[in-house]
Amino acid sequence: MENGNQHRIIGVCAIVCRFVLAVVFIFSGFVKAVDPLGTQYKIQDYINAFGWTGIFPDSLALLVSLLLGILEFCLGVYLFFGIRRIIAPRAIVLLMSVMTPLTFWLALENPVADCGCFGDAIILSNWETFWKNVILLVMSIVVLKWRERIFPLVTVRFDWLIALYGFLYIF
Repeated sequence: MENGNQHRIIGVCAIVCRFVLAVVFIFSGFVKAVDPLGTQYKIQDYINAFGWTGIFPDSLALLVSLLLGILEFCLGVYLFFGIRRIIAPRAIVLLMSVMTPLTFWLALENPVADCGCFGDAIILSNWETFWKNVILLVMSIVVLKWRERIFPLVTVRFDWLIALYGFLYIF
C-alpha cells in the first residue's frame, strides 16, 4: 500500500512540475517574442556586464533574443501537450543548468538591475530570479527523471501539428 501511495505522489509531483514549467516557459517565451527589442537590450546589458562589448554586434543580440523566445515558447508548448517527451525535458534541464549559475552570479555581483526573464510584465530582483531558477531547475529534473509519466494531450498522429503550429505562432 505504501509503495502505491509513493507511486501516486511521484506521479502527481511530476504532473504538477510539468504544467508549472510549461506555463512559465510559454509565458517567458511569449513575452520575449512580443518584445524582441526589449530582450535584445537586456542581452546587451549582459554582454556589457561580462565585458564582451566589442565581441558581439547588436544584430547578434537581436538574433539571440528571437531564438531564446522561440526556444522557450516551443519547449513550454511541447511540455504542456506532452510531445517531444525525450528532447523537451532534456533541453529544459540544460537551459536551467545554464541559467541558474548565471542568475547566481547576477545575484552576487548585481551588474544588471533585473534578469529580464519576463520582460516588463514581471520584474524580479536578481535574488528572486535566482531562487525562481533553483525551483525551476529542481522541477525540470523531476520532469526529466519521471518523463514516462508525461502523458500526451494529443495523439501521436497530431503531435507534429502542435509542434508546427506552436513554432509558427511564436515566429
